[in-house]
Amino acid sequence: MRTGSFEDYIRLSFDLININTQCNHAVFQRMLRALALIASQVVALERKTVLREQAVLVLDFTGQTLKTDYEKQCVQDLYGELRSTWL
Repeated sequence: MRTGSFEDYIRLSFDLININTQCNHAVFQRMLRALALIASQVVALERKTVLREQAVLVLDFTGQTLKTDYEKQCVQDLYGELRSTWL
């Protein structure tokens, strides 16, 4: 029996939320915080890369779905604050 990879688990955990979180900046912010928390516990560089990719996806969905510049800026600011955790 094959177990899923770290990347598979992260994608499974965050992709559907990303797709279904349209127009809710608070959920996008919580997702970034969750990714940062996971990243703070991860040592392997390839895992941090997976987390960074998910954070970028959050930013992409933010730009695509949030209606106001204020909401977009709030998420972008938080990304900037947390960015070092997955680098």
